[in-house]
Amino acid sequence: MLHLFLSVVVSWWAIPRVGRLCDQRVVQQRFHVQRTPVVPPMMKRQSPRVIDAAEIFELLATKIRSGVNARHALDILASDEVLPVELHDVLHRQSSLPLEKVLITFRAVALHSSSAQLATLLLQAYRHQSFEPAALDKAAQCVRDSARRAHRVHAATAHSRLTLQILTVLPIVALAMGVVMSSTIRQVLSHPISVLVILFGLLLDFGGWFWMRNITASVEKLGYPTDLHQVLTSVSISLTAGDSLVLALERCGDVNALGFTISNSLSHGNSISQALQHLDNGHGQLGNTVKRVLLDNQRAGTSLTDVVERLLSDSDAESNHRIDERVQQLATKLTLPTVLCVLPAFLLLVLMPVAIASFGALPAHAV
Repeated sequence: MLHLFLSVVVSWWAIPRVGRLCDQRVVQQRFHVQRTPVVPPMMKRQSPRVIDAAEIFELLATKIRSGVNARHALDILASDEVLPVELHDVLHRQSSLPLEKVLITFRAVALHSSSAQLATLLLQAYRHQSFEPAALDKAAQCVRDSARRAHRVHAATAHSRLTLQILTVLPIVALAMGVVMSSTIRQVLSHPISVLVILFGLLLDFGGWFWMRNITASVEKLGYPTDLHQVLTSVSISLTAGDSLVLALERCGDVNALGFTISNSLSHGNSISQALQHLDNGHGQLGNTVKRVLLDNQRAGTSLTDVVERLLSDSDAESNHRIDERVQQLATKLTLPTVLCVLPAFLLLVLMPVAIASFGALPAHAV
């Protein structure tokens, strides 16, 4: 029973401290903006700089407003190692080509990388051989809002992820300690039936971990913008750059599948009302609202920049409401895998070997 006592003592000592450490990390993620540390010039190659798309947009907007040419502004940022590697390489290889072709090439290269959003929004803000500073500011704001929402979801699920790790790792650690410290348990595990019981317990433990991880991951996915939100962001940046609504919708074809469908419909000669019919499919009440508001303001001839901004705010509010609702339901959803998988695994991996060993250690006349 010594190993069981030690397991309880170690768990009692370690779990509160790990919990406090996780809480401190969550607070840091929630309230502190992550900044790139200042390093000596000789160490820059060993410590690569974290690429911040919002910072790139803001730096470009500042340089454009100061009268710097768009191509020269990108070259300056590339020399300062602010740009991602893909854009830096494209600028170096295609230095003689027009900037628009460079941006198109960058978008193709970064299509499945972390720089895909940067490439798409740079093209949305590019007009008349330069970048529109107001569109760059809008792109920076949208990127920061998305990052803030993702960090919020990550912080809200931190306790659940910690619980998942503790509940699934603790039985295995306790079993390993028992095997190391108790010869009786090692003898028990030499029997085929005991091995089968342990394997079944490990299977239950892994199944519970996989089940709980999928539940937590489904909540974390809510931190990413929806297809409708991405299309609205693209349209908002294009409108800020001076495009009409039709042209803004045509330029969102590279954003996602929804944007491609709308853009493709317009390119085939369909009306804007026919193109926006795709918002009725799978985008809920918000999709219907976006379609109705855009069409009404298009017919009235009013400015759409503020209208799309309000629609983006409505989309953010709906996403935040959905996140709050799913986070509140998270503890309840984790109960089922805990009861059906994790607790039986704990019984089979920890208590069952101890019980068999204790039973085998009894004198023959006591059995």
